[in-house]
Order: sequence, then structure tokens, then C-alpha cells
Amino acid sequence: MKKNNKGITLIEIIVSLLVLMIIMVPLLSGFVTSIQANRTAKANAYAKNVAEGVMEGVKKLGIKKTAEQFYLTDNSKFLLSSNCTSFDEVVPAGSHPSMVNVDGEFKFSAQDAGEYTFRILGIKEGISKYDAKVVISNVAYKSAAGGTGNLPNDFQYADLSAFASSSSAIINPILKDSNYDTRAIEYFKEKNKEYKNGIWNDANEDVLREYNEKVEEYRRKYEDWENAGKQGPEPVEPTAPPTTELPTYLTEAEIKPMVKKKMNIQIDKYQNSEGEDRYKLNATVDYTATNDGAANPSVPNYDDTRPFQPGVDPVTYTAQGFCSNKVFTDLRSIVIMYSCFNDDRDLDKENIKIIDNTGDKMEVYLVAQTEDVSEFNNSKIRLDVTKSNASDMTVFTNIGINKTGANVTVENDMIKDGTTKDALYNVQVNIYEGDGSFSKSIAELKSSFVNE
Repeated sequence: MKKNNKGITLIEIIVSLLVLMIIMVPLLSGFVTSIQANRTAKANAYAKNVAEGVMEGVKKLGIKKTAEQFYLTDNSKFLLSSNCTSFDEVVPAGSHPSMVNVDGEFKFSAQDAGEYTFRILGIKEGISKYDAKVVISNVAYKSAAGGTGNLPNDFQYADLSAFASSSSAIINPILKDSNYDTRAIEYFKEKNKEYKNGIWNDANEDVLREYNEKVEEYRRKYEDWENAGKQGPEPVEPTAPPTTELPTYLTEAEIKPMVKKKMNIQIDKYQNSEGEDRYKLNATVDYTATNDGAANPSVPNYDDTRPFQPGVDPVTYTAQGFCSNKVFTDLRSIVIMYSCFNDDRDLDKENIKIIDNTGDKMEVYLVAQTEDVSEFNNSKIRLDVTKSNASDMTVFTNIGINKTGANVTVENDMIKDGTTKDALYNVQVNIYEGDGSFSKSIAELKSSFVNE
């Protein structure tokens, strides 16, 4: 038997190596990419941890104590990050640091611009280093009715813990995906459409009746013609007679100036079967539209015809069910979330009527649902209060109102006198690669806190 002593040729070796390289290169590339992605994910996770730590520290300390950390604390004991290498405050040109030296003692000094920027460098987290930038800014609020512009952030916020469910009522006439103002407009639109369609039908009744009779006669003749095998001439379909022009209907812009809005609130006090005091609250909203047929120059293209069926003046839509005969054990405060139906020129057409039959001291918080209370400068909502005795009522509101009624005090603020002043701040924390350049942001967090 002949032995085969032939070995592997050089070409075969080279081809084998090439095949191996073709297989290994994508695998190695994927492996390297996986390692890089894993490193990036870890770096992002570490950066997020740093951001959360810094954010929690700032919110816990508040603006003044946070500022103190950048001036009064050695970096080895820095509360915001015990592993940082340095920290500072970025002071805008023409401004001053948040902490100033007064007679050898550092004291907090508010910035005129209301914004504070602090930096922390070389924060160690895991195997990486990061830099952090903290920006704390005042939240300005609009001035009260009669004022202009933004005021400094010294707004007094309500102590919401004082609003217990058993002693506080919230009146908020809002529907899902809509509100009662919208429903009222649709109601008046439909009433106007019914009346205008009725007028049009009356004006064309004789013509339409004759036409309908001809149509019925045509259908009978056409059926007979088909049954006879379509012999003879085909019956001719009657032509629709000319009618008066179709009616036009009122738009929302035309309806609104015709409508007055009135919120009715009644509070009663009684004793239950066990002799315990109880309070009952009922609220409705009436929308009334004039129907006198007089020309209204504020409504475009308005003529002297009535907008609605004669005999009913005014036409009224009543919204109810959002606060119907609710019972409380000890009612002391009422919060009214109010949306304005008219624009700022016609707020005198809006009225809130409160009938208080309890004989107890009551607080009312009237909150206008608006982003800018300056809209209420041109005209004011009327507030009428009727009380069963001389007990006091205080109305806290963010808008100007015209008030009638004895023993009623109006405060153009939402907070009682003497409440501790708290300021609302926004805070943003950005985490960067730890090279000191603050150029590449890795993580960002935003939040707010109330500074006591």
C-alpha cells in the first residue's frame, strides 16, 4: 500500500488564515463595541447617581445653606460631594457672590437677578471623575391686579395642610376634556339653530309642501312605468323649487358678548338626627343670553332679529352637579376655581353670588384660572355676599373684584397675614465629563423646592 506523505501547502495555510480573519474581525469589532457601550452605560449610570446626590443635597439644604457650602466648608468635608477636588460659585458680571463678608462673617446676600450658579469639580464616582454645575433660580410671579410686571420671589404660599377634607370645600366646575363654559356655548348655538331653522321652514312651507307632493306623484308614476316594462315615455322628475337663502347661525364670538355668567353658592348649617352640626354646600352656574332683538354693536354682522325663540327672555343654561348639596362636618374655608367666560373687557358681566346662612366665620379663596392676572385690570368680576348675621368673611383672591355685602373683607393675596414667607426655586443639575471644561453634559436633572 502506497503512503501519502503530502503535507499542507503554504497556500492552504494562507487561505485558512484569511478565512479565520474574515470570521474574527467582526467578532472582535462587536466585542470592542460591546465593551465601549458597557463603559458608556456605566459612566451614564454613575453620572446619574452624582446628579441625584447633588440634587437631593441642594433640596435638603435650601438656597442659603447650599451657598454656605461653597464658602464655609473645607472641600474634604463638602456636604454635596465628599469626594470632589474643588468647588466655586460663578458670579455674573456686575453682580456679587451669594455670600458676602460682613465684619469678618460670611452672610447670605440675595442676587438681584435671582439666579445662582455653583460648580463642583473632580467628583469621584466608581472609576470615573465628573464635574457638576448647579443652577438655582427664583420663580417670579405676576403682580396683583393693578400692578405691572414680575415681582421678586417673596410670594407667600398657602399651608395646604390647613385644607382638611372635612372643613374645606373645593368648587371646580370642570368637565372631562371640556368645561361648562363650552357646554353653555354649544347650548346657545343649538337654540339659535333651532329658531333659525324654524323661521326658514315656515317661510318655505307652502313651496316645499307642493314640491313634496309632486315628488310623491313622480315616484308613483315611475313605479307604474317600470311595472309596465318601461313602455312609453319615462316620467320626468320634478325640479326643486327656489327657496329663500339658508339661515346663518351665530358663532361663538357672536354668542359670548350676549351672555352673562353667574355662579351661585349657598351654605347652610343644620343639625343631624344625633344633634351634631353639619354644613351643606350647593353650587350652580347660570348662563343667560339676552333675547330682546335689539342691535348689538359689539357683535359683528348682528341684525335686529331675535337670536332665539320669542317669548323666552333671557334664555338660560344652568350647570349643576359639580357641587350639589355636599355635606361637611365643620366647614371653614371654600376654594373657588373660577374660569372666566368673557374676555378682560366684559368681566363686569360675570357675578359670583354667595349666600351664607351658617352664622360662622368663613374664608373664601377665589382663584382665577389664568396665566396672567393682568388680564383682569380692565374690568372686574362682581362678588355679592349675603350673610345671615354679622359674622366675618374674608376673601383671598389673585384678581381684583367689585364686592358688595357687609362684614366682608377682600385681600388681594392668596395667603393670610402672618404666614411664613416661602420662596419657590427651580434647580437644574448638569453632570459633565471631569476634565474641567464643562463642555460635554452626560446627565441632567430638573426640580423645584420651597425655601423656608
